[in-house]
Amino acid sequence: MSDPTVAAGIQGHPVGKVRNPWGAWGLSFITCGIYYIYWWYKINEELKEYDTQIQVEPGLAALALFVPICNVVSIFRTAERISKGQETGGAVARANGWLGILLALLFSLHVVYYQTALNDLWASGGVVPYGDPPQASGAEAI
Repeated sequence: MSDPTVAAGIQGHPVGKVRNPWGAWGLSFITCGIYYIYWWYKINEELKEYDTQIQVEPGLAALALFVPICNVVSIFRTAERISKGQETGGAVARANGWLGILLALLFSLHVVYYQTALNDLWASGGVVPYGDPPQASGAEAI
């Protein structure tokens, strides 16, 4: 039996793990940021495995967190990766990098925002449930 907290990627193998967004946020503080770095690496790794068109080096994304300007870029780009994953799943891209940066400045709430977006993607088996349905082409609409 498969783990219900892990979703299959577009190639069919397990990729994303459904995590408690507030748990990830809380663990980041309790561990003085150690869990945050691990979590950041894992979500970028999961997105890379989910869609091979998403170009990311999870290790570099985690290392970028230690460089002041690069961490802002990493936060912004990770939102783009989440949006790409949502598009791959057939939904409208909902993750926004600018909102992610703003939330990062507000008590690191981008962790909750990003993990919630990922949970929606993973829990639906790769299709975000609140996304707009794909439009039928002219021939298919008839």
